[in-house]
Amino acid sequence: MPKKRSSKGRLEEMLDSRRRAEQGNGSRGSHYRGGREDDGTRTGFQNNGRDGNMFVMEEQPFSSSRTHDNPFTSTTAGASSRSRGSNRNSGSRPRRHSLTAQLNASIDLGTGRRTSKVSVNGADGLGPGDDDEDDDEMILLAEEPEHDPVLHRHRSFSPGILGRLGIGRDARPDFRYDDYSTIDWARDTALELKRKKESVRFQGYISQAWDAASGWVLMGAIGVLCGVFAGFIDIGAEWLSDIKEGVCPRAFWLSRKHCCWAEELAEQRDTCELWKSWGEMAGYSIEDDARLAGASFAVRYFAYMGWAALLAGICALLVVRISPYAAGSGIPEVKTILSGFIIRGYFSLWTLAVKALGMVAAVAAGLSLGKEGPLVHVACCCGNALSYLFAKYRLNEAKRREVLSGASAAGVSVAFGAPVGGVLFSLEEVSYYFPHKTMWRSFFAAMVGAVVLSNLNPFLSGHLVKFYVEFDYPWHWFELIPFIIIGVFGGLYGAFFNRFNLNWCSFRNQSALRKYGITEVVCVALVTALLSFPNRFTRSSAADTIAALFSECAPGSVDPLCDDDRSIIMGDLLLACAFKALITIFTFGIKAPAGLFIPTMFVGATFGRVIGMVVEDIVASHESVSMIANACPNPDTCITPGLYAMVGAAATLGGVTRMTVSLVVIMFELTGGLTYILPLMLAVMISKWVGDAFNRDGIYDRHIRLKGFPFLDTKEEFSFATRAVDVMQPPVSADEPPVVLPCDGLTVAGLEDIIRNHTFTGFPIVNNRRDMLPRGYLIRSDALDALAEYKHDPDCDMSAPVQFFEDDAEETSFSRAVGDAMPSEQALDVTAAVHRDVFQVSHTMVMPTVIELFRRMGIRQAIVMREGRLVGILTKKDVIKHMHVMTARHANVQYH
Repeated sequence: MPKKRSSKGRLEEMLDSRRRAEQGNGSRGSHYRGGREDDGTRTGFQNNGRDGNMFVMEEQPFSSSRTHDNPFTSTTAGASSRSRGSNRNSGSRPRRHSLTAQLNASIDLGTGRRTSKVSVNGADGLGPGDDDEDDDEMILLAEEPEHDPVLHRHRSFSPGILGRLGIGRDARPDFRYDDYSTIDWARDTALELKRKKESVRFQGYISQAWDAASGWVLMGAIGVLCGVFAGFIDIGAEWLSDIKEGVCPRAFWLSRKHCCWAEELAEQRDTCELWKSWGEMAGYSIEDDARLAGASFAVRYFAYMGWAALLAGICALLVVRISPYAAGSGIPEVKTILSGFIIRGYFSLWTLAVKALGMVAAVAAGLSLGKEGPLVHVACCCGNALSYLFAKYRLNEAKRREVLSGASAAGVSVAFGAPVGGVLFSLEEVSYYFPHKTMWRSFFAAMVGAVVLSNLNPFLSGHLVKFYVEFDYPWHWFELIPFIIIGVFGGLYGAFFNRFNLNWCSFRNQSALRKYGITEVVCVALVTALLSFPNRFTRSSAADTIAALFSECAPGSVDPLCDDDRSIIMGDLLLACAFKALITIFTFGIKAPAGLFIPTMFVGATFGRVIGMVVEDIVASHESVSMIANACPNPDTCITPGLYAMVGAAATLGGVTRMTVSLVVIMFELTGGLTYILPLMLAVMISKWVGDAFNRDGIYDRHIRLKGFPFLDTKEEFSFATRAVDVMQPPVSADEPPVVLPCDGLTVAGLEDIIRNHTFTGFPIVNNRRDMLPRGYLIRSDALDALAEYKHDPDCDMSAPVQFFEDDAEETSFSRAVGDAMPSEQALDVTAAVHRDVFQVSHTMVMPTVIELFRRMGIRQAIVMREGRLVGILTKKDVIKHMHVMTARHANVQYH
C-alpha cells in the first residue's frame, strides 16, 4: 500500500466529515450506492462553487496531460483518472463530465499531486469495493493513456522525490503551460492568494510559519549553491588555463599559483622552479643552451594550440550532444523566461551540469569569452531545481519567477563579487516583475553567495575577484577630457560589435555552418590560440590580463606593462585590443557557454590603459605648465593608467549591454575603487548616449529578437498613434466575425469543430453570437483536455451542451430550454477552466496605452470591444509583432 502523505490525511478527514454529513441528511452529493462506488469508476474532488470548504465526490472518466522532459513546467490543469468500465446500473443517473474536480484537487489544496479515491478490495485495487468508506485509501494515479491521437498528447505523471528536484520526466506540477507560450500572471497571482487562504484555514501555526520562511530558506540555499559552483568553476578554469603553458611536476592537479605559492608570496613570479613549461618538460631548457630557445618556443606553441583545440572540442561535444541549451551566455533566454515565456528544459539539471563543465573547458581553451554571464544561467538552474522542494513555487510559475530573479542576482554576485550590483543587475537588466520582497530576498541570496565564495577563496587573495585595486590616488578635473574620449570609444565599439555580431549570428543560422557546431568551436579555438600566443597580453587568460591592466606599476616591478620601452607596450596593447574586438564577434554565439563581460572589458581595459599611458607621458613632459603643476604637486602619482583601464572596461561594457546604474555599482564593487565612481558614471553615460545614437538595444535584447522570442521590453518606447482596432485579430480588413464560443447553443461537437478548424491558443466566451457580450475565455489546451476526457467515456453524447458557468441562469438557459431531452448532467462541464478575469479594451484605445496594460498587468490577451460588443482579440504576441513591424518601418522616428 503506498504511504499516505500528510496532505492526503487531511483530505480524507475532510471527505469523511462531508460524507457523514451527507449520509445523515440524505444528500445525494456522492455517487455512492449503499457505501460502495459505482462499478469500475474512480472519483475525485469537486468544489461545489458555493462554499470553498465543501467538496463533493464526483465521477471522472480518464484523461491525461501532455508530457515534456523538462522540470520547468509540467502537466496541464486537467487532472485525470480513467474509467475502468461502463455504468451498468439501470437506475443510474447520466454523468456530468467536469474539469472542476480536476482543477480543485490540485489547485485548491496545493498538494502537487493528482489524487483520486478508489476501492482497494479488488485484486489490483481498481475493481469495485464491498467495504465501507473507512477502508478506502487515497492513492496516486500515474498511468499511461491509450494510443488515441488526442489523448497521447495528454499523459499524466505524479512528481516523486526526483520530480521535485527537477530530475527527469517526474518533474511536473499539476498545471502546465504549453511550450513556447506565455504564462498568465493574473491567474497565477489568484492561485497564490487562494493557496494562502487555504493554508490559513487548514494549516497550523508551525506550518504557516514554515510557509512564510520557506522563501528565505530557498534563497539561502540558492546562494550557497551559487557560491560553490562559482568556486568550482574558478578553480577548474584556472588550473586548465595554466595546463596549456606548463605543469607542476610534483602535483599536476595544482595551478601555477598554487604550485608556486611560496614563490608568489616572495614576489618571484618569473623564477618559480616548481613550475615547468612544456618546453622544459620536453628537455629544451633555455638556461642550458640559448640555441634551444626556438625549439622550446615551438613546443610551447604547439602544446598551447593542442590543449586549446582539445578543451574546446570537449566543450562543444558536451553542448551539442547532451544539452544544446547550455550554449551561449543564457541571459537573453533568462530575460525572456522571467518576462513570462516558457522554454521547457532550459533550467534542467542536465543543462546545469553541461553549463558548469562547459564553462570550465571553454574558458581554459582560451576562447574569447567569459564565465560571468553564464553564471547567471547556472544560478537560475540552481534556483529552478531547488524551487521544486517547495510546493508554492513548484506549482506556480509566477512565484517561481520571483525565485529566478533572486537567483540571477546571486549569479552576478558570485561572478563579480558584487552583491549590491547583482541585485541592481537583476532589477535593471534581467527581471520583468520585481516586487519589494523579491529585492530583499535577492539581496539575501547575493550576500550568502558572496560569503560562501569568499570563504572558498579560489584566488588565494582574500578577495572575491581578481580585479581588486590597491591604489587610491585622486583624479583631477582635466582628466575629464580623456574620460569622455574613452566613453565615446565605448559607445562606438558597442554599436560596432552589436551590429556585426548580429549579422554573423544571422548568417550562421541561415547557412550550413549551423550544422557543424563542434567543428566551428574547434576552428575558432585554433585560430584564437594561433594568434594569441605570440602576444604576451593575449597569451594568458583575459581575467589575469585585466587584473594586470587595473594595477599600478610599483617600483622594481617585473610586470610587462611596466617596461621602460612604452612604445612597444602600447603597440602590443593596441594589437591585443583589435584582435580581441574582432575575434569576439565570431566567438559569441558559438556552441559553447560563452559570456560577454570579460572579453568586452578586455577591449576597453587595453584601450583605456593606452590612453592613460599617453596622458601620463603628456603630463610628464609638461609638468611645468601651471595648470598641471597646481593640480599635480607629485608628478609620479598624478596620473594612474590603471584608472583609465577601469573606465575603459566600464565604457565598452556599457556600450555593448547598455547597462547603466548596475554597471557602475558592479565596477566599483569589482575593483573596490569607490573614489573613482564619478569617472565611471561619466564614461558609462557617454557610451550609452553614443551607442543609442546608432541603435537603442543592447546585445541581449538584439539576440532575443534574433531568436524570435516574444519579449515585451519594459524599456522600449512606442510612440505611434495606432489603435487597438488596427492590431486585433481578426483584422477589420478581413470583414469576418471573431471566432467565439457562445454559451447559448454550443454543443460538444460544435466545440470540437471550432477547435480543430482554428489554431488559436484560446477562444472568447460570449453569451450568444447576436449580442457578442464577453463572459470569459477558454484556453485551447484546456478545451482539448475536456474533450479528451469526455470522448473517452463510452456514454458520451456529442450533441450534449457545453456548460461554461455553474450557477448563472443566463449562461445555462440552453440546458433548461431543452429540458429532459438533453439533461444538464450530460453536459460537458468546463467551468473550472474558464478564465473570467479577461481584460477588455476599447477599439479606439491607442497602442501605447495597450502596451502598458500588457506590461504592467502581465496579461496574455485582451478583448477588443466596440459599443458593448466583442469585435476582436489582442494577444501578447500580436502586440510584440506590431511593435517590431512599426519600429522597422519607422526606424528613424523611433530613435528621435
